[in-house]
Amino acid sequence: MTNIRFSLFTIFLLLAGCVHKPPGQAYPSRIFLLQSQAAPPKAQSLSKEAEEFLLTLESYLQLQPPPGALLRIYHYRWRWSLWYYLLQTAPSFCWRPAVCFETNEAYHIAISGRPESKRFHKNLHHELTHYLLTAHYSYLPPWLDEGLAQIMSFGPPFPHLPPEILSVIKGVLETQYHDSCIKVALYPPTEMMNVSEYYLACALTYYLLKSEKEGINRFHRYLKHIHPQGELPHIFSEELGISIDEACKNLGPFYQTFNYESH
Repeated sequence: MTNIRFSLFTIFLLLAGCVHKPPGQAYPSRIFLLQSQAAPPKAQSLSKEAEEFLLTLESYLQLQPPPGALLRIYHYRWRWSLWYYLLQTAPSFCWRPAVCFETNEAYHIAISGRPESKRFHKNLHHELTHYLLTAHYSYLPPWLDEGLAQIMSFGPPFPHLPPEILSVIKGVLETQYHDSCIKVALYPPTEMMNVSEYYLACALTYYLLKSEKEGINRFHRYLKHIHPQGELPHIFSEELGISIDEACKNLGPFYQTFNYESH
């Protein structure tokens, strides 16, 4: 029994040593470096898709990726491999299926799963949005950071949300959401949101994008002026053209007008 335990422990250490390093083969792009455990044809297709999405996102968000390919995308085939890597590098994120974080050397996106799955691409799009926003803004309110990442994750044409997400948002808005919406809009970057707040952030971001012709430009003005010591309600009102209270009150009527079968 001791020998069996020793052998299993040895195998685990050997495998752990492998996954602690960047995974698989390297596939350099002009705007990132992908390292993937997928077979070469799938990894090359993943690299192409990620680059095309990032360029489309760049055009819509009016934000360019930093020069010098400072982004590293690490794709692990298995969730436990991603878990071990994150346990060593970013332990607070180790239970997530995909994550974006920054080190002194580069920005990192770590993700696991099958590149051909819809969920995988949604997760990748989500993290690429976080990367592009984080690369340009040091103070990102979580409602806008997560709201944009959720909306962009469904891909172009931007902005759109699928009927199933609109239906979830409608369900959240059927509760007493107004005070929670205001609270979410005032959260600092370090604040963690619960599931309902997560969807409220998406609802608020999508409403502002759809109700204002220059929604993206207004978001940029807002992010340029917001800072830790700033009066958040005043900056919100000045740069987004509507008070937090009014924006939150408008969510219910706005989403009631949607045809949830097709938007």
